[in-house]
Amino acid sequence: MFNQKNNIKLIAEQLEKKCNSLEDILRSISNTMAVIESNEDGIILDANRNFLDTMKYSLNEIKGKHHSMFCDLAYSNSKDYLQFWEDLRDGKFQSDKYIRYGKSNKKVYLEASYNPVRNDDGKIYKVIKFATDISEQVKRDQEKLRLISELAEENDKLTQEGIV
Repeated sequence: MFNQKNNIKLIAEQLEKKCNSLEDILRSISNTMAVIESNEDGIILDANRNFLDTMKYSLNEIKGKHHSMFCDLAYSNSKDYLQFWEDLRDGKFQSDKYIRYGKSNKKVYLEASYNPVRNDDGKIYKVIKFATDISEQVKRDQEKLRLISELAEENDKLTQEGIV
């Protein structure tokens, strides 16, 4: 009897340590990434502060609404978007760079992964998206391309004039 109580106590301590470790990992992810959870059909369940700040919404404004609210209308009505959610429901994670739209239709560039989550029976019951806002990087890259294009045009112009 004494041994059984010790074993139960030891198992409980190990479980507590694992739970604490998982909480630490989740807190770390939440501190650095934009995270949003939806059900398997795309209805928003929850989002962390980083996601809400990135998209300029409050949780009350998005909870219970469909993920498509962050997409342009043409994409959200497309076969590709329907397939995107079908693949998630089939357990296929999605990872890429995405254009999404925040409040007031502000374009936001995200590098993100959409991760289907299974319950104990193996059924997908929600999707968690982990994202990083790469909007500033994309804007810098676009500016560099604009400058390169201008330099190439100027070089062509000078070459045609015989200056170079």
